[in-house]
Amino acid sequence: ADFTNGINVTGVSNGDSEAGVVSGNAIKGALHCITLWSRTYRAHTTGYGINGLVVSGNSCRVNQLSYTRKPGASSTSGIMVEPGASLPIANLIISNNVVVFDLELASRPGNTASIGLGWWSVNHQTAENVSIENNILDNAPVAGIRMAVGSGVGLEIRNNTIHNAGSSLDASVNAGYKAPILVLSTTGALQADIQGNAMIDDLAASRMVNAITLGGAAKAAHHVQVLDNSILLLGANTSSFRSHVSLMDHNLQPLVRPSEPVGSEAH
Repeated sequence: ADFTNGINVTGVSNGDSEAGVVSGNAIKGALHCITLWSRTYRAHTTGYGINGLVVSGNSCRVNQLSYTRKPGASSTSGIMVEPGASLPIANLIISNNVVVFDLELASRPGNTASIGLGWWSVNHQTAENVSIENNILDNAPVAGIRMAVGSGVGLEIRNNTIHNAGSSLDASVNAGYKAPILVLSTTGALQADIQGNAMIDDLAASRMVNAITLGGAAKAAHHVQVLDNSILLLGANTSSFRSHVSLMDHNLQPLVRPSEPVGSEAH
């Protein structure tokens, strides 16, 4: 309780960090819940930082509003790969976790690096065989699930419940990052299956704009499926909502089978 970072999983040994398990932890009062590091270290400059890791069955209460060790800190996260990671990650499962943030009812400094679950790689690293499944995510101030990597192969985002993601009221944060699910590749292929997720906005005035935002690197082979995800807009005013799937570019052509948005104005 009451640490800036609940858990750091380093992934910086002299070889690939393999066969790791992080499970059954209860973390509260944190600014960042679980951070995964995958960096070069001494002679370990190639291969993977993390190759084989299960992060499952953890419960995290993130208190970004009342966190006192870094008052006014704009960046907060649930379970996230450290953005400056310099080695790729393979064979990672993030499943059956519960991550709850404070709901922001007034404007406070926001940060596009605030992620509920996932990875924003500033070094365009590769994600191979990454599964994000059956998690419950509540009140992420910016992105709910974000996978923004150089290339992603074997990416599965399935059966997650994402509630009131992108709820930050900081108007200076690019609204394109305030999405329940945001997936993109910057330098290579994107192979992703986004299926069966429930995205819910039950605020009196909805804040969800685009439910799923996708982007792909130019001249790369992409294969993306977006199937049977549900969108529920349950407040009285749902005028914020624009689209089920928003494309950041024309480089990928996802197979999309949407469900209809549900809400007072959707009918």
